[in-house]
Amino acid sequence: MQAYSSVATMELPGLDMKEIGKEVFGLAGYRDGGRFMVDDETNAQIEKVIKGATQMVEEAKAEVMQREQAIQEEG
Repeated sequence: MQAYSSVATMELPGLDMKEIGKEVFGLAGYRDGGRFMVDDETNAQIEKVIKGATQMVEEAKAEVMQREQAIQEEG
């Protein structure tokens, strides 16, 4: 995983990270590293969920700040 991560952080254009992952995990003794990889559609779904969760967290933070301010004004 460390070898794959170090290559992935290089962000060199033209690299097929899925194929590199298959090779790295293959060398680690796995028959095929493809099971560790997600496709672009799955990646897009994950990003959508993360964005939604981030928005919910930001909204909750704003609500907490409003409530704290209201309590300070009352108290």
